[in-house]
Parts: sequence; C-alpha cells; structure tokens
Amino acid sequence: MTFLITYFSALDCAIRRKGYEMTPITELVCAPSAWSATEVSEAFKRHHHGIELVSCIKQPCTPSNP
Repeated sequence: MTFLITYFSALDCAIRRKGYEMTPITELVCAPSAWSATEVSEAFKRHHHGIELVSCIKQPCTPSNP
C-alpha cells in the first residue's frame, strides 16, 4: 500500500522558525497493507527526527498502484 506523506524537514523547520516561508516536501512511501495512516506517520517520524508532519494519506489502489 502506498501513502502520500507531506512534511517539513528538520532544516526546513529551523528556517521556518526564523520567519521564512517554505514549501513542504511530498513523498510516496510503501507500507504493509494492514497499516493505518497513523502507523505510517509514527514510523516515518521515528526515522526522520525533527520533521513536522503535515499529512499522511493512504493512496487509492489503481492498476499501476496495487
């Protein structure tokens, strides 16, 4: 299953604290099909310290994305 994750990196967070506008990063990640968006979010944050997670959305299955 794929999930669309949108987040600010740790460096982006530091820059944003100084008042600068940043565009969040988006990534597609694969996870076991039984995982929820919450579980994926928690795992992603554990492996990317200091990020600010904006959203994690389960992507619908399509022929090219089973």
